[in-house]
Amino acid sequence: MADSPFPTNAVTAAIMWGLFALGLLLGIVTDSVGVMIVVSSIGAVIHVVGLFQADEEDAV
Repeated sequence: MADSPFPTNAVTAAIMWGLFALGLLLGIVTDSVGVMIVVSSIGAVIHVVGLFQADEEDAV
């Protein structure tokens, strides 16, 4: 996986969009903006951490 960061980026992007969709759905069902923001933010953090890890692997 050190040869190409694409699988890591693709997986974390899929997780991010999945959690975004889940957060949007839960926000609509529970009528709570806070739930939507928290769940979506968790997905964004996972994606950003994955991007930084891929950059560190490229630097080594």
